[in-house]
Amino acid sequence: MSSKTLSVLLVTPAWRGSLGFFCRRALEQMGHQVSVFDYRRQALGEGYAGRGPAGLVRIMRNKVGVALMNRRLRQAVARLGPDLVLVIKGELVQPGTVEALSQGSGAAVTLWYPDVSLYLAKRSHRRIAQSMAHYHATFLCDPANLPETLGPAIRRKEFLTFACDPEFHHQVPLTDEERARYGSRICFVGSSYGSGSPRDSTLAALSNYPLALWGNGWERVPWPQEGAPTLRGPACADHMLKVYSSSEIALNLSFARYLNFRNFEVPACGPLLVTEDVPQLARFFRPGEEVVAFQDVSDLRQKLDYYLAHPDQAEAIASRGRQRAHAEHTFVHRMTELLNRVFS
Repeated sequence: MSSKTLSVLLVTPAWRGSLGFFCRRALEQMGHQVSVFDYRRQALGEGYAGRGPAGLVRIMRNKVGVALMNRRLRQAVARLGPDLVLVIKGELVQPGTVEALSQGSGAAVTLWYPDVSLYLAKRSHRRIAQSMAHYHATFLCDPANLPETLGPAIRRKEFLTFACDPEFHHQVPLTDEERARYGSRICFVGSSYGSGSPRDSTLAALSNYPLALWGNGWERVPWPQEGAPTLRGPACADHMLKVYSSSEIALNLSFARYLNFRNFEVPACGPLLVTEDVPQLARFFRPGEEVVAFQDVSDLRQKLDYYLAHPDQAEAIASRGRQRAHAEHTFVHRMTELLNRVFS
């Protein structure tokens, strides 16, 4: 890729702490000119980020709002004339819009799909799946689980995982009151997936540990009689930094079998990351030296017991993980990789 300054239109939700927020910061740090088209705000209104999942689904079916947003997106591309249109997820962007932009705008029209690839078989992701044939390049965090029917239609398929932003994802100073409010020996940040889900079942098996849960839905979980974790409520982006900065161990439990955002933001913020062992993990961090990986609930309990009893070793691993994340796994690294591939 040439070193020239690029004009980039990011088509993405852009609230503080979102993937689009960090991509914009990285591209601007690299010297590129970045404009943001928040397709959800354009289609759903200013308050979309505060709505629950059910409310969002209902609003997303508003054909008038979605059509208007797509029309505005085409107009924005025509007005700005960008070198790159980077769509992040784009569940409301219509296939016809992607096709028109790819054929007529002169821009490299690119998708970064940040969810589990199996979700592309869902009805709610239908527009994304139908649009993939029209993007010049498609970047996937989880290419191994891409539905077979989609693979042949994609022009160019690339792997791109998550990252951290060292200016955002770092240990933050806390008052004694904040440490008491946000701190714990073990924390987990994320919502309940519902009774019987691997996430909820695993956390139920840890109910006798010094565990604090941050997220939605945990008050509805039927915890075992011998005890329940401490329930702290939702944690927004800035609160999450305080949670991680005041915790010894942070769990990552997605059970989606791919590297997620937590695999990078947790080490960057300071606590020991204890995460499920997933494909590609060892490519980015050294398990046992920079993060701790577990195979099943029994293995998880054994490792929690060990590192709770050996906090010095936990801190040493966490420190090496933090150094690796900040040195090699930033959004500047990821955006550099994306641009090199798109414009190679």
